[in-house]
Amino acid sequence: MKISGLLTAILLTTGFLACRNEIKNRDFSPANNRNDEIAAWENLRFGAFVHFNDNTFMETELSKNTDPEKFNPHSIDFEGMMETFQKAGIKYAVLTTRHTSGFCLWDSEVTNFDVASSLYPKDVVKLFVDACNKYEIKSCFYYCMWGNKDWNPADWNPIIKKELETTSPKEIIKAQLSELAKNYGDIYEFWIDMQCWADTSLSANDI
Repeated sequence: MKISGLLTAILLTTGFLACRNEIKNRDFSPANNRNDEIAAWENLRFGAFVHFNDNTFMETELSKNTDPEKFNPHSIDFEGMMETFQKAGIKYAVLTTRHTSGFCLWDSEVTNFDVASSLYPKDVVKLFVDACNKYEIKSCFYYCMWGNKDWNPADWNPIIKKELETTSPKEIIKAQLSELAKNYGDIYEFWIDMQCWADTSLSANDI
């Protein structure tokens, strides 16, 4: 299989295929045919996934972290990473801006469970985007949803549980995706994962 075909299969199926049987009455669906946007993305051919978040420090892929201070890198060298990516011919990079615990790599206005409350209170998303721009790598964001019975941080995280007393997972998701879309310039791609974990009233048309 060519690289472009493999990447297409990963991107178009990973986020939704596992949840396909749980999603009902969606008004939105991915393109069924190759269009100009898909062709342009396929022609990039080689991308990288930067799976870096609080789960890095919990040493587990699916983290149930409750302490923002667990996120404490000594330093982050995205510039060195992007220089290497550029030499390797990588055209785009995807950062896990929020993963399963709900921890955000930027100072989100709708949660205290983010880098601003960590021991490394820097905007990691901005550091990533700036490095991508410097080395002409297209910056992309991964964002993991939650809120349904299968994976809800409010079940184990007292910070998020308290915040949800006055809002909903749906409103948090919408607000955070808006922050990511508006605050960092031109973002080439959003990889929104685990629709089956999202608030059941949320659809792609809300975003």
